[in-house]
Amino acid sequence: MKYINLTKRDGSLIPETEEDAILLEKMAQNATWCFSVHRERNAKHHRKFFSLLKLVWDNLPEVLDDHYPDIEHLRAEITMKAGHFTTFTTTKGEKVYLPKSIAFDKMDQTEFDQFYSKVVDIILKHYLPVEREDLLEFLIGEYG
Repeated sequence: MKYINLTKRDGSLIPETEEDAILLEKMAQNATWCFSVHRERNAKHHRKFFSLLKLVWDNLPEVLDDHYPDIEHLRAEITMKAGHFTTFTTTKGEKVYLPKSIAFDKMDQTEFDQFYSKVVDIILKHYLPVEREDLLEFLIGEYG
């Protein structure tokens, strides 16, 4: 499957690259085309998520110090608290919860925006006792 990246400008969809323009030009006239639409992920926002996790890790309340052996366990729990997980039942009948991936090919920017907002809510409720505006302002100052 080939992808064509388009940007909406002044009410029109414009190819992002020369290759996108060539692929668009090769599409037959008067044919019906079906498109799957998603927003490309913002790498800076993705890095900001991991910076937020690092901030939580570095400032864990004392009562939680021994709860997470490493930052990956913290990430897994926060991801699942945000509702981004899957479950399965083992052959012994035990229910297991696993965090879903937040990789670029697993969720688009719209989904990531919703996920990130839930994560911020969870962090403020369970990990960092600060105001939302203060946290977001700090992150913008530190990580753009």
